[in-house]
Amino acid sequence: IPFQGLIQYRPLWGRFFINIPAWDDETVDYGDVRKRYPPTSYGQFRYLTKPEDVQSRLIKENQTGEIQLRRLYPDTQNFRNLLTCLSLKRLTEFEILDDGGSIAADTGHTGGDFHERNSAWLSLLEKASGKSLKESLKRELKNEDTTNLSDNKINGHIERNLYELNREPLLKLRFFALNVGFEATIKVCFRDIFSKIFSEILSDVIIDDGRTVLMRWTEPIEKGNALFVDAPMGLGKSHSIKEALTKNLDLSAVIFMPTNKLCQEMQSDLEIGIANAKGLYSKETNDNLQFVLFGYGNHNTKTRMELLEDEVYFAEGINEKECLHFSEIVERYRENWIHKRDICRKCDKFNECRFLMHDEKAPHARIIVTTHKQYNHYFHTKILHQWHHKDGCKDRDLFIIDEDMVFSQLYRPIRLKYNEIRAFVGTITDFLQDHENTENLKDKIDRLFAHISKCDKTSIIRPIDRDFEFPDEIQKQWESTFTTQSVIIPEYLEWSMMVGNHLELIEHAIRYGVAVEKWGETFKIHFPNPRKYDLSKVPPHVFFDGTMIDSKFLEKKLLNVNFQRMRVDVKTPWTSKVFQNTNSDLPKRSLIDDKPKIQQFVSDLLNSTDKNRKIFLITTKAIQEDFLDNYLKQMFPDRHIVPGHYGNIRGINEAKDCDVGIMLGSFMPSDAVEIAMTLEFIKPENLEKDITVTKNNLWTWTDTNSVRTYNEEFSIIGKMAKTYRHSEHRQALARTRYLFHDVDFYIISKDLVSDYDPYLNKIESDPFREDLFAPRPQRPEAIVKKEEVKKAVFDWLSNHETVIPMEIHTNYEDIGRHKASEYMKEMLEEGLIVKQGKTKYRLPERQNMDRLF
Repeated sequence: IPFQGLIQYRPLWGRFFINIPAWDDETVDYGDVRKRYPPTSYGQFRYLTKPEDVQSRLIKENQTGEIQLRRLYPDTQNFRNLLTCLSLKRLTEFEILDDGGSIAADTGHTGGDFHERNSAWLSLLEKASGKSLKESLKRELKNEDTTNLSDNKINGHIERNLYELNREPLLKLRFFALNVGFEATIKVCFRDIFSKIFSEILSDVIIDDGRTVLMRWTEPIEKGNALFVDAPMGLGKSHSIKEALTKNLDLSAVIFMPTNKLCQEMQSDLEIGIANAKGLYSKETNDNLQFVLFGYGNHNTKTRMELLEDEVYFAEGINEKECLHFSEIVERYRENWIHKRDICRKCDKFNECRFLMHDEKAPHARIIVTTHKQYNHYFHTKILHQWHHKDGCKDRDLFIIDEDMVFSQLYRPIRLKYNEIRAFVGTITDFLQDHENTENLKDKIDRLFAHISKCDKTSIIRPIDRDFEFPDEIQKQWESTFTTQSVIIPEYLEWSMMVGNHLELIEHAIRYGVAVEKWGETFKIHFPNPRKYDLSKVPPHVFFDGTMIDSKFLEKKLLNVNFQRMRVDVKTPWTSKVFQNTNSDLPKRSLIDDKPKIQQFVSDLLNSTDKNRKIFLITTKAIQEDFLDNYLKQMFPDRHIVPGHYGNIRGINEAKDCDVGIMLGSFMPSDAVEIAMTLEFIKPENLEKDITVTKNNLWTWTDTNSVRTYNEEFSIIGKMAKTYRHSEHRQALARTRYLFHDVDFYIISKDLVSDYDPYLNKIESDPFREDLFAPRPQRPEAIVKKEEVKKAVFDWLSNHETVIPMEIHTNYEDIGRHKASEYMKEMLEEGLIVKQGKTKYRLPERQNMDRLF
C-alpha cells in the first residue's frame, strides 16, 4: 500500500513473506486502509485478492497508470529506506544546533526519529548518485578559499538540508509512488535531489563568512543613523532579522515588508524561533499551532495567540472575508479618499473590529510586523514608537525595512485623474470663499489647474510659487471638514464620491510643478510625492534594500539623519552566464513590430532548453499582458515557467530555484513618471515657459532608439531614472537566487548587467541573437560627430595624461558632455582608450597603440 506499508518477500527457509508496517505506524488510519483495500478470506492468507478483482485492477492500472494492486518488494535496506521516507511524517519541528546536533521539537519523541529519517534519505540519494555527499563536498571545498571545513559544520548543513526534503520534495515522491513503475522514475528524482542539495550546501559553506558579517548588522546601529545593508539577495537578510530578534529577547522592533505574504512568513519564523528560545516546543493540533510550556515538573498548553501575541503582532490591512465594507473602502482608496472613519463608525462590528484594534494591541508586542504601505501611519503615530511591556514602557529599538521603500513609497509619483483634480479644485476654492485674504491662494490653485487643462501633449508645468503654503489655520479647518465634506462639494461638479484629501499634494505641486502625460487617449497627471520623514524623531532605521541609492536622493526624503552603509561581499562557486543583446529595450511604442521577434526569441530559447529546467521570465507589463502570457500557455503548456513583470516583482519567491532567467526589455516608466520623481531637483529657471512639452525640450531619443537622453540642465532626471531602472533589474535577476546554483540569463536590454549587478561573474560579450534584434545603423551625422569626438580625445591626450568627458565638452566647441561621454565609452570598448580609476580615461600602453595605428 503506497506510503503506509509494504509487503516484502524474504527468501528464507520456511518463511517467504513478511508484512512490514510503516515507519510511523501509529499514524496510519487502518479503517481507511480496509475501506480502500478490503481484505478477503480467499485461501488462508488475508492479503490475497479475488481473481476477478485482480483482473479489473490490472485493466485499471493499464488505463490510468495508477497503482491498484499491492506490490511485493525485496526485504532490503534500500526498500526499507524508501518506506521510511514515503511514510507520514512523525516530527513537526526541530532545531539544528551549531555543533551539528539537533533537538526534536515535539513532545514524546526524540531527535533519534529525525536522524532515522535523515539516514534513510541520505542512503537513497547516495545510492542513486553513486557517490558520498560528504566526501563530494569535502573534495570540492578543498579547491575553495574557505575556513569552514570542519566535519561538524558540514554535518550540520547536511542534516538541515535533508530535513527540508520532508516538505516539497517528499510530496513529489509520493506523487510518483502512486504510479506503476515508480521505482525507476524515482531514481532520477533522487539524482536531481542529490545535485540540488550538493549545490545548496556548497554555497552555504562558502558564503558562511558573508553570513557571519551580515549577522552583525545590529552592532553599528545608534540613534541618529540610518543603516543601509547592501548584500546579494539570498544571503539571508530575512533570516538575519529573525536571528537578531529571537536571540535578543529585549530587542524591540517594527518590521516593514513589501507584501502580506512575506509578513506572515516572517511572523511564523519569529514565533517558532522565540518558542525555541523560551523553551516552548510546538506541535500541530487540529490545524491550530500550539505551544507547550515545560518547567518545574509540570506543563500547560496555550494557543499561539494567547502565548506569543505579546511577542509578535501582525498588523495587516482589511480583507474581504472579515470586513463588511471592504468594497466601499477599496473604492474610496482608488479615488484617493484616504479616510474611512465615517464608514467604520456605522459598521455593526465597529466595537469589536480586529483591524481597528491594531493600534491598541500592537504597542504591547515586542515585535510588530506590517507592510510598507503602513509606514506613513507608523511614522506619525507616536504610541507605535513605543513598546508597552509588562514592566513598563520604552522606546522601540528599531524600525526595520526589508527591501526597497524609498522609491516605492517616497519617490513614486501620485497619479490623479483630471476629474479628481477638477473636483478637488472646485471644493477647495469653494471652501476658501469663507475665509478672508485668500485671493492669492485661490489664484495660484486656479493657475495650476488651468495649466493642466491646456496641455495637449506630454508636458512639464513650471512651479508657480516655490514658497507657497497653506496657512496653518486653513489646514486645520480643512481637516475638520472631512466629516461633513459632502455638504461643501459644489453641486455643479456632478461628483458623487467624496473628494480626496489632496491639500498637501496641491501645495507641493504649486511649489515644484506637475508632469502631465498626454498622448492618444492617455491623460494622466503625475504629482511629485510630497512625503518626507524626519528620522531624528523616530527609532533608528535599518534598510535591507539590497542597494543604497545616491545620498542626494536619500537626503531629500529622509531628513536629519546620518547614512551608514554596510556592504557584504561574497563569492560563489557557481557560474551565472549572461547572454545579452543590447540593441533594444523592447519599448511599448514598437510592440507591434517586436511581437513576432519576441515570440520567435522565446520559442527558439525554450525549444533548445531542457524541458526539466525551471525558467523565470521577467518582462514589461505591456508585453506580458498583451500577448506573451497567452502565447506561452498555448505553445508551452507543459513547461515550468515563473512569469513576472517590472513593478510587481517584490516578494516573488517562486523563482528561487529557477536555473534559467529571461529578461525581455527594460523597466521603462513613461517620461512623465521619470520627470515627476525629480521635480524637486529641477531649477524653475531652466523652464522658459509655464507649460513645456517634454520631448525634444527636456530629452531626445538617443540614436533613434528607446533610450531617453536628458539635456544637460535636466540630467538629474536621467540619473534618477537610471537608478530606479537598475534597482528593478537587479531585484529581478536576484529572484533566481543565483548564489546557490548555476543560472543562464538571456537578456534583451540596453542596460549592461555589469552596470548594476556586481555579483554575476560571467558575461558573454559575443553578439546575441542579432538576427532578431540587430543594431540600428548610425545616422551619417552621428558618425561625423563620433569622429569629431575621437579626434578631440586624441588631441587632448597628446598633451595630457588623462581625460574626462567634461574636459572635451569645455575645450572643444559644439561637443556636448553627453555625446563626449557616449562616444568615449565606445572608444573604450574598441580599445582606443582605457579606464584609469572610475571616471578618467588614458591612452593604452605603447605596444597597443602601435597595433591600433
